[in-house]
Amino acid sequence: MDKLLKKLTTLLGSRKSSPSKPKPRLHLIGIFHTVHSDDHSHCAFTGKALRFPKMMQMQGYTVIEYSNEGSESTADEKHVMLTQEELFSMISKKKDEEFYGNDAVVGSDHHRLFEERLYPALVNNLRPGDIICHPFGIAHASYVSMFPSHSHVETGIGYPDVVNGTFKIFESYAKLHYWHGKDDVIHGLNYNFVIPNYYDLDQWEPNYGKGKYIAFMLGYRDWETDRKSTRLNSSHLKLSRMPSSA
Repeated sequence: MDKLLKKLTTLLGSRKSSPSKPKPRLHLIGIFHTVHSDDHSHCAFTGKALRFPKMMQMQGYTVIEYSNEGSESTADEKHVMLTQEELFSMISKKKDEEFYGNDAVVGSDHHRLFEERLYPALVNNLRPGDIICHPFGIAHASYVSMFPSHSHVETGIGYPDVVNGTFKIFESYAKLHYWHGKDDVIHGLNYNFVIPNYYDLDQWEPNYGKGKYIAFMLGYRDWETDRKSTRLNSSHLKLSRMPSSA
């Protein structure tokens, strides 16, 4: 295990940007019909957008977010597209864990206003080499052609249609192969990846008691911290991780 960790650390270290060439900044286009907060995180795409900045900051990236007011993410910069008053004047505010998917309508009033403000915000903040991230790619597909000099990444495809001209990250191999079959991709494509839904383990306290619980959950943590902790010890890999209230 120690030898493997040493090799991985060496590999990751060799791929770090040199001081003269910093890593590109990541511009995260937020979910236009929700708020990046725990109250809305039962929406899978909102949950991933909420956790994305922290995960990428652990790898040394700067994340600039364009989202609705009330975001609880750790993004380095946040640019508000819609205030909560504006958003909830155009859609109904849901109770508890009610479904927000019916409000994810491209061309709706809240979508048009979001896009109207998104374009100048990107123009004012993008630098050469920056990457534009699309957690809900199909909602802002036109931005790939609007900003052709920048790389575009769909960060967690779980929807049926993808955007032409993007690097693609799927939430499961089932989704990747569905898309390959749907679009007659025979030999696969370079730079298509699978990253399962990710969780912040700081929000999941181990539960040592009996009961119905998840035996293992994939999450993200700081590599250097975990390398020295018992969380990577083989005797701890199967601890359940559930909220302390479970």
